[in-house]
Amino acid sequence: MHHRLFLVLLNAVLFFAPLAVWAADQANEHGLPALRSVDQLAASRQPGTHGFFTDVIGRPTVTSTEFAIQDQYLRLRDLRPDSEMPVTNGLRLSTPLFNGHMLAESEVARNHATSDILLSRDRKSKSMMRFALSTQEGSFRYGLSYRIADRQFYNLPDQEVHEVWGEWGTGPLRVRSSVSEVFTNVDEDPTLPRFAQTGGRIMMALAQPAWPEVSLTFARNLNDTNPLQSGLTSQRSVADTLEGAISLTRSSWNARVASSYTMNANDLQPGQDTVSFAHMLSGAFHPIEPLSITSVISYRTDVQQWTGVRTETPVAALTVHYRHSAQLMISALGGYTGIRSSDGLTDNESVNSRGIVTWSPCGSSVTQVSFETGYTRMVTGGGASNGIVTQDVSGLVRLRLMQF
Repeated sequence: MHHRLFLVLLNAVLFFAPLAVWAADQANEHGLPALRSVDQLAASRQPGTHGFFTDVIGRPTVTSTEFAIQDQYLRLRDLRPDSEMPVTNGLRLSTPLFNGHMLAESEVARNHATSDILLSRDRKSKSMMRFALSTQEGSFRYGLSYRIADRQFYNLPDQEVHEVWGEWGTGPLRVRSSVSEVFTNVDEDPTLPRFAQTGGRIMMALAQPAWPEVSLTFARNLNDTNPLQSGLTSQRSVADTLEGAISLTRSSWNARVASSYTMNANDLQPGQDTVSFAHMLSGAFHPIEPLSITSVISYRTDVQQWTGVRTETPVAALTVHYRHSAQLMISALGGYTGIRSSDGLTDNESVNSRGIVTWSPCGSSVTQVSFETGYTRMVTGGGASNGIVTQDVSGLVRLRLMQF
């Protein structure tokens, strides 16, 4: 893919050029050795010194990144040691350009796994690359971003994303719009379909410091599934979504209420057109410093226009964290998900819960012990009276050595 090679080279320039230019510039100014850390270079820089490269490329900031797959409702008996859990590691570099008028950001990441089980799998493609440019002119901000992740990358895999966005604000009014493209099957494997989504989004928000924020968002997405080999069916649909939301933030709590209306039209199969209504209430509460409570309640209804079949999906989740001290923390998580259709063909529900007590003996920063219990109940087809019920109760004692 020639365009990908070009973007890899561009990303490499954005990632490595600021560090190299900064090091060379500082070495020339102060007669320093070429190999020095960013912090040493910043400490040795004299105020008021300028140069072509330092005016164009400012001081870079390098940070490490990590992403760990977490499933709070995973059955405890399926958990593996932390060293075997899927993790990505990377580096992110941010650099101001043109005396701070523009900000460039670049990131590279790769899967990291020390387990022989994970390493034995096919990991030919397991990396991610991302870069972004943004700038601001008065009350108007705009930028672009690009991200590509290989098929085996743990975080949002097998996606190539392009986005251009702009935002304008004055007083309590803020308007943001964006245009994006998303592609899957980045390797263009002929045995797999390639999904493409082209979308536009515009959001208008009105917020006063003492009042709730009110926002209205309209989005249109064009979805196209292109089979790269014969024998597969193409799919093409258009989804228009209108969402209204009210958010309120206070010192000890915040809440958001949102409702959306979506019309999904299938260009190739008109009988698959659907209309969806969704409502969501989410919030976080901090009555005292060591206690935090977060919850989400949502209800979605999908109606198929041709058959009139109505599918309802209620979801509820609650999380409670209490930190008694630096040595003791207690957490409780619970969730419910249901999906039912009016024709009776679908009637499933699941209940998940987990309790965790984490203790550091005698205030130790080296050793950490956690006691975990979990409960899962799944009902498939026909409810609790006629469906298949699966239950799992498990417990786990985990010992972590934080340092050596």
